[in-house]
Amino acid sequence: MADKRGAKEAQKNAELDEFDLEVEKNEKALKKQKKKSIAKIYESDSSNDVKPQTSKKPSKRSKRTDSDDESVIEAPKKKVAKKSKKAADSDDERPKKKTTKKRSKIEAEPDVESEEDVKPKKKVASKKSDEPTTSKKKNQKQSIPPSQNPKIQIPTKTKKLNEKKNAPAVDQSSEVKDSEHPFPFFYEGKTYYCKSLPPNFQQQWDGICEMRKGKNAPVDSMGAGILADKNESPEVQRFQNLISIIISAQTADERTAQAMGNLKNYGLNIQNMIDIDIDKLASLIKPCNNNNNKAKYIRETAQILLERYDGDVPRSKADIMTLPGCGEKVTNLAMWCCWGENVGLAIDTHMERIFYRLRWTNERKRDKQIKEIQAWMPKIMWPDSNTKIVGFGQTICESRSPKCTQCLITSTCRYYQEQF
Repeated sequence: MADKRGAKEAQKNAELDEFDLEVEKNEKALKKQKKKSIAKIYESDSSNDVKPQTSKKPSKRSKRTDSDDESVIEAPKKKVAKKSKKAADSDDERPKKKTTKKRSKIEAEPDVESEEDVKPKKKVASKKSDEPTTSKKKNQKQSIPPSQNPKIQIPTKTKKLNEKKNAPAVDQSSEVKDSEHPFPFFYEGKTYYCKSLPPNFQQQWDGICEMRKGKNAPVDSMGAGILADKNESPEVQRFQNLISIIISAQTADERTAQAMGNLKNYGLNIQNMIDIDIDKLASLIKPCNNNNNKAKYIRETAQILLERYDGDVPRSKADIMTLPGCGEKVTNLAMWCCWGENVGLAIDTHMERIFYRLRWTNERKRDKQIKEIQAWMPKIMWPDSNTKIVGFGQTICESRSPKCTQCLITSTCRYYQEQF
């Protein structure tokens, strides 16, 4: 776009230069015509005045010539002015026609222009000066949010789109085999039929369950969903679960458990989180990453829950998504830990890595992985897959140095085949 603008400006400048040259030529021609007309008039007048003069009276002639010269000089000035106007009007009509075709912005010289030619140019200038104001007004109208503009009926559409986006995912599996669900999968003593399955999925899942029998991963004892104080009321437990999930983002389970211990010792409830000093709150959750931002999220979340939801966590995915620090993963996990509702996969960094290594998806981005895997994985597996696969990633299938010698499914692993 910058190159196109530069090219247009260069063309405009070239046209202006050409017109300036034409104006200069016309000025020179006018000056020559003025000089010639003045010379002719002066010669004709001087010849008529010189004849009656005689050589006998030189003194009178000299006196008379002084006065006569003044009259002679004044007369041609008047005649020249009249003729110069006519000549200017006749000679300048041509370049004026060219200016209207080429460039309306160019201003001719005041000596050549008439009053009628100046007026439309002033109007054009006023229009140009008004253009930025109109564009500002347009921008102001566009900047108004749709909810404040009664003429725009976008809010209803956006609500429907948000409802579809934040709606719980639908189970794509079936307990009955049919043409749409031909692929069987055995899970916890029951057979489910799926629309599609990755190769070796049953073998891989059974191997992960075998390796996770010991439950020796940090997620089993310090996971974000099990850190709430069971002696508190159900409302307080739901609030504590939500806060633990919010501060667990991009933080190891050990550090999350340490920060939650500090908060519970202080008194982790809605009113205390509203009254606490923000710096004090940030120091309590200092073991977590981004503790300053998360402290703001905690205070704002507590205020919203108290004002809008009677001090309790809302039982809606769309409502939780509006809270500070709550994305797709936090919301799906919070709905399961707070209300026991299975609304979607809660994919973290361990699941993202293992899904790709086991060829359950060829996508690397989390949002695309969620859509692809939820399309074929039975919904009943989603909560269990979180703890099973996260623990598998924490103990064996680590990011930098996976323990492939202890893994039971290396024959179907993308990483193992590429490395060894």
